[in-house]
This record gives sequence, structure tokens and C-alpha cells, in this order.
Amino acid sequence: MPSERTLVSFIIPAKNEEHLLPETLDSIINIIDSRIEYEIIVVDNGSSDNTMTIAQDKNARVITQHTGTIGSLRNTGASQAHGNSLVFLDADVSITQEWLAPFLDTIESFKNNPYIITGSRCSTSESAGWISSSWFQQPPVIRHTTHVGTGHMITTKILFNSISGFDESLKTAEDFDFCTRAIKSGASVIGNHQLKVFHKGTPETLSEFFLREVWHGSGDVTTLKTTWNSKVALTSIVFLLAHILALLGIIFLPQSLSLLYISAITILVICSLSAWKKYYFAPIGIIIKNMLLYYIYYWGRSMSVINRIVPFLGHHVPRSGRSRAQKRQPY
Repeated sequence: MPSERTLVSFIIPAKNEEHLLPETLDSIINIIDSRIEYEIIVVDNGSSDNTMTIAQDKNARVITQHTGTIGSLRNTGASQAHGNSLVFLDADVSITQEWLAPFLDTIESFKNNPYIITGSRCSTSESAGWISSSWFQQPPVIRHTTHVGTGHMITTKILFNSISGFDESLKTAEDFDFCTRAIKSGASVIGNHQLKVFHKGTPETLSEFFLREVWHGSGDVTTLKTTWNSKVALTSIVFLLAHILALLGIIFLPQSLSLLYISAITILVICSLSAWKKYYFAPIGIIIKNMLLYYIYYWGRSMSVINRIVPFLGHHVPRSGRSRAQKRQPY
């Protein structure tokens, strides 16, 4: 328990989130008690709906920033924050009643060691479809983690300032980069599944899921360096090459199935190992569903590679290929 009232800053970037933001703000207002002094900062990315009005009506401090990456929006919020503890939330992520007790322990631990990043994987509601309930559910075994997503990230202003915040040049994966730099500076990344939050903006169809990964994958292939340093990007390239190999085998060696077999085995190994690594000890049904989703996932990430190689495609897919979960992100 905090020995004294602690000022906490909740930082929420938002764009056209009038339908989801109210629940997020209410979850903070209704759950945070008198042991914590807090402020809510909504960084509005040029909304054309009632996002700003809703935030102001709920006593959030609204900062308007029409341009910039999602990382720059979060940096803007952090630069205006008065709190020593920073809680980054997406506009469609709500904290739960169970979140409060471990959070109180977290901010108390910050007093002894401010060089910590924590948070948790977002859960989905009971009404979520099979895609979200399979892909976003909590793994049955809690393992060491190397990064926490900015949909729900908790850290200190001391650590944040010490590594100069998020890299504003990155369109996506700014959370992974932030955690990587923090670890290199001597900080610890500690996932805490007891910090339970719900994510409402998850994809409901396979096409939304695919387009979500096309957009997310663009951050991994910005340069040759980022591509080489990304295991997901490299795996996606192998995945894509396996399909190309199969196609070449069908066209030029129709009498032989060798290339097709090699390609199929490669693709199966990639999807099955990815699903098992993510959810080992989970029921076999969950693993099988995630194998299918990983197939779509790697196609989306492969399309990010193609978009990078072929500029024409790169101008089209990211803007139109945004699920509801991505529409809050800046253009």
C-alpha cells in the first residue's frame, strides 16, 4: 500500500473514440480511490466526433495534436504529466476492480526502484468472438517477458525521461522499441497478469485481423536494420518465400510434389511452433485455433513486407486496411 497519496498520470491517445472512450474513462473514475491522487490526460489526434467533449465532461485534461505518430502522442501526454507514475492506456482499454490492489503495490515498489516497466496483456470480454477469445486470452503459464504493450503500460517518469520516451519515428512497435532501450539502460520489464484490463477494440472478423497485422507489421520493416532485428519480420519472410516456392513448383515442376511438400511442412512448422510457444499447456483446441490465426497473422505481416517493397501497395493497404482498433492511430 502507498504510504502517502501518490500522483498518477493516465495518458490516453485518442482519435474518434466517442463510443469507446467513455467506458475507459469511467473505469478509471469509478475504480481509483482516495489513496491515489490522479489526473487523466487525453491526447486528441484531431477527432471529428465528440471525443474531446466527452473527455472534458469527465474532467480529463485534453491536449490536441493533429499530426504525429502514436509514439509522439504518448510523448506529448507524458511531457505534460504531473505524476511520477505514468499509466499508458489505449482509448479502448478499461481497468478492472482487480487492477487496483496490484497497482497500489506497483507504485509503492517504484519508490525503491523507479527503473521498472510493468503492465499486462489485455483480456477480452466474455462476449468476444472466437478470434479475440483465442488470440488475446491470457496464456495459462506466466513467463518472463521482454516487453509490455502500450495499450496498458505502467512506468515512472524518471525512467521515461531517462530514455527520452518513445521513438517518434516509428509508426508501430514503439512499445517494443521502448522496452528494448529500457532494458539496455538497466531497467526491468515485469509483466503482471494481476493488473487485469479489458480491451474492447479487438478484431471480430478474419479480414479485420489480417488488416490489423498488415498495419502492425509496417513498423517491423521500416529499415533493413529493423527488419533484421525483428524475429516476426524474418519469420514472415520465410513464410512468404515458402508460398512462392510452392507456386514455382506448381508452375514449373507440376509432375513433382517435392517443392509443395517442403513448402507445406515449412508453413505448418511456423504456424504450429508459434501457436505452441504462445499457448503451451493450453487446451489443444486453443492451440489449433491459434495455428489458423497465425497463418492469417503471417500473411498480414508478409503483406507488410510486400508493401515495403512495392510502394504502390504501400500507399493503399495501410489507410484502408484499418480495423476499428486501428482507427485511433494517427495517419
